[in-house]
Amino acid sequence: MLSQELGERNRQLLGQRSEKQQMMDRFSIRYVGLRDLNSKLEKSRHQLMLSHKMSAIGQLAAGVAHEINKSIGYINSFFPTFQRK
Repeated sequence: MLSQELGERNRQLLGQRSEKQQMMDRFSIRYVGLRDLNSKLEKSRHQLMLSHKMSAIGQLAAGVAHEINKSIGYINSFFPTFQRK
């Protein structure tokens, strides 16, 4: 009788171990999926940061070019006046 009880309890424990192993397998699969998703998110964040930096550099370059062209235009507009005298 004791051996029957021990056998039954052993089967129950094996069943619980199997369920826990299945849960661990599911968690492992989810972990890998989340790790991959996190990696993609990090790459996207990096690309977005680079895009913002390039945009800022472009705006700065456009502002500098505008100021240079404005100064050159101002000088060119008065150049004929200086040549007449």
